Amino acid sequence: MARPPLELVWTRYTSAGQSPFDALLVAAERDAEAAEGLALAYAALDHEARSALFASVVRDAEEAGRSPAGPLALLLAVEEDRELAERIARALLDASPPPGRARGTGWVWGSNEEGGIALASERGAAVTLFGVAWQGARLRALTAAPVAKGELEEGRLRLGVPESAEAIPLDAAIDRLASQLWRARRAGGPLPEDLRALAGFFAPYR
Repeated sequence: MARPPLELVWTRYTSAGQSPFDALLVAAERDAEAAEGLALAYAALDHEARSALFASVVRDAEEAGRSPAGPLALLLAVEEDRELAERIARALLDASPPPGRARGTGWVWGSNEEGGIALASERGAAVTLFGVAWQGARLRALTAAPVAKGELEEGRLRLGVPESAEAIPLDAAIDRLASQLWRARRAGGPLPEDLRALAGFFAPYR
């Protein structure tokens, strides 16, 4: 039996105990399917409600001292209005990580026309992996199961990162990935369906 579609009803949350930012982050932490359902529910809202929700996510993150990058990537993946997508993308580019963010590394390869960026973030005893490869304005998500800390090279191979890739700090890789997402949106190219995994990737940054 098919489950009923998720409906997102956004109201003022002053006394609700959970902000829109927290709701997006919790959904991403739970599982990718929940994050995808919430993103699609966001997409079904009218323009005014989506704009208000986006502004609240940014404001909540600033007040909590957290990075809004994960939730913003989730919204950007489904936002079709060009003006609002631009605002979300610029906020994603401006998002600065709070002190004590998770440790990790990144890789970059190729050029602006054909290449990729991959991220590896330490979560306890495991390393979470995510990446994006592109040809022109078309992006493709790269995902792999987490690996143990001592198996980073195996994780890199599973993710499809080429031997020629340059290792760079995690923060620098995240910045480049945000720039590439915005470049693709500006060129009118589709974003990867699995971009919702990026929201879960940022979940530990609290």
